[in-house]
Amino acid sequence: MVFIILIVIAVTFWVFFNKKKNQPSGSDGQAVENLPVELPQESSILVENANDTEQIKNSYKEYTEQDAKSFPDYINNGISQAFTVDDGKGNILDLKIFLESIDARVNQKLATMIGENYYGFFYCPNEYGKKDFGVTFELGDSDSQKIESINSEAKEAMRQWEPYMLKDLRNVLFPEENFTEEQLNQVLVFKEGEFRYTEVSLPGEKKSSINYVVDIYPPDHPSSTTSVYISTSKDCLRKSLNSLFDF
Repeated sequence: MVFIILIVIAVTFWVFFNKKKNQPSGSDGQAVENLPVELPQESSILVENANDTEQIKNSYKEYTEQDAKSFPDYINNGISQAFTVDDGKGNILDLKIFLESIDARVNQKLATMIGENYYGFFYCPNEYGKKDFGVTFELGDSDSQKIESINSEAKEAMRQWEPYMLKDLRNVLFPEENFTEEQLNQVLVFKEGEFRYTEVSLPGEKKSSINYVVDIYPPDHPSSTTSVYISTSKDCLRKSLNSLFDF
C-alpha cells in the first residue's frame, strides 16, 4: 500500500513539474498566458520638447528608419500609417520649427496658407527595397466661400515652388540619399499627368521622381479642405489618397 501511495505522489509531482516547465514565462520567470502579439500602432513622430532640436532630429530619424511591415495595414495597402509630429497629447509641433530642425522648408506663400493646420508624413516600399516617402499639408479652412480661391492660390504657389522643391524637401522626400550640391541644383521639369510630376536624378545614377497634387478633399463634402500631397512615387501618392486620409 505504501509503495502504491509513493507511486501516485511521484506521478502527480511529474505531471505538475512538466506543466510548469512548458508554460511560457515572463521576464521574472513567472508563468504567463498566451496573449495575442500586439504590433506597434504608433502614428506620430513624438516630440515632447519643441525647443529641443536634437530630439526633433532623432525622432524624425526614427520615423525614416522604420520598417513599414511593422504595421498591420501595410500587408493590405502597401503603405505606412500617416504620421503627425506631436507631443503625444495631440498637439502638433509648429511646422516652421519642425522644418528648420531637419533642414527643410516650404514655399513661403504655401507656409502661410498651411498656418497651424494639419501636416503629416507617410512612406511606401519600392522595387529597390527602399522607401518612397511622402508628405501632406492642409491649407486654409473649409469655408465654402473661400475654398475655391485657396485651391487656386495653392496651385500657383506650388508652380512657383517647383524649381526649388528638391533642394527644400530633400530631407523629407529623400532622407536616405546624400546629394551633392550640384545634384540638388539639377533642373526640374514638371509635367502634367495623373499628378504633376518631374524626374529626379539620385546619387549613384539612380532615378526617382517628385509627384504632387493640389485639390479639394474630400470632394463635395462639408469638411472639405484644400490639401497638397507630395511623394517620390506616383503609386505611393495614389495609395495615400486611397488609404490614409479617408477620401
